[in-house]
Parts: sequence; structure tokens; C-alpha cells
Amino acid sequence: MPILRKILSYLPWALLSILVCIAFKYVQLGPSVASENRLQQIFDIRDFIIYALGSLVGIISFTLFLILDLLWFKRKWKGHRNSGIYRTVLVVALGLFASWMHNVLEFELDWF
Repeated sequence: MPILRKILSYLPWALLSILVCIAFKYVQLGPSVASENRLQQIFDIRDFIIYALGSLVGIISFTLFLILDLLWFKRKWKGHRNSGIYRTVLVVALGLFASWMHNVLEFELDWF
């Protein structure tokens, strides 16, 4: 039961990380262009790619957050009244960093 409670306590942080990365990927790639052909609108996978890619990068970002939180920040911020704000800033910063690194690796260095 304590393991389930710990997993459920990190669920909002995981969702926040995924949403930050999806939003940043949407800002980077921009909205899809409205096409006149209905068939092209049906088979437009740009939005799906934004959601899938943002979710994957968000999971990577959350993994980094989880490692940092369990190994260092949990002990440092124990009992601190602003720890929720610090964790939120950390999740957003790691999400932006992971999205930026994906952008650099994909478009600048052509690794993926």
C-alpha cells in the first residue's frame, strides 16, 4: 500500500510534465494548416505526431524529475513550505530542457 500511495503522489507531476512538453512541441511546430480537401483533413497526422512526441519527451522529462526528486530534492526540501512551487518550476524547466534537447538533436544535428 505505501508503494501505491507513492505512485499516486507522483501522478500529478507526471501529467504536468507531459502537458508542458506537449504544449512546447505545439509552440515549436505550430498549428496544422487548414486544408480545403476533406480527405487531407482526415489523414492529417500532424496533431497526432505533436501529441505522441510531446508525450514521449514528457515521460523522459518526468523520469529525470523523478530521479532528481527521489535522490536529492526530497531530502533537501523536507518540511519546506514552498516545496510545491519549487517542484513545479523544476518540472517545467526539465520539460522545456528535454523538448529543447529533442529539437537540437533532431533538427540541428540530424540524430533522429
